[in-house]
Amino acid sequence: MRTKELKAIWLVYTNPAQSMPNLNTVHDGLSNAEFVVVQEAYAHTATTLYADILLPATTLAEKIGTVTNSERRISQVNPAIKLYASSKHDWQIALEVARALEELLRDNKMNGVSTLCSDCGPEDIWNEHRESTSGRDLDNTSLSYQILEEGGPQQWSMPNRNCFGKKRLYKNGVFPTKDKRLTLLQHHIRQL
Repeated sequence: MRTKELKAIWLVYTNPAQSMPNLNTVHDGLSNAEFVVVQEAYAHTATTLYADILLPATTLAEKIGTVTNSERRISQVNPAIKLYASSKHDWQIALEVARALEELLRDNKMNGVSTLCSDCGPEDIWNEHRESTSGRDLDNTSLSYQILEEGGPQQWSMPNRNCFGKKRLYKNGVFPTKDKRLTLLQHHIRQL
């Protein structure tokens, strides 16, 4: 965005204008963006100042569905408090945007019928995500909503052939690259 190659960004429940390193670069990038969407529970953050559209998202206390923490542990969550005013769950916002785009791009419908579910809930969204992980290093195809409800938080990955999540990925030293080795790109290292 700083170089104006990327013209739009949709930020979901993150505050990079306050939390990222090299804030001058972040602020320059957000200033240069032609279109900034911020999906956030709080209206007054450093990042919402750049928003062309502010989508009112739920707080963690209001959420229903699943959340994943930094150690890859997936938890099924239920709301502790009622939704505030016009706030919506992240999956509800994504589904509404998808429906609006589908209307604009009518050719994406199958035989004139929407391919989006009309009464999706958090478990439906989880199931779709779970199936999209099949065969990948983050495969969760054996992790059901029922396991999350009954067994509590689970660490991914949980492929079909494995009934327990892996504590540590790539422990065997094999990575999902062409030569099966870890590759660190120089430009990523310089950015750190």
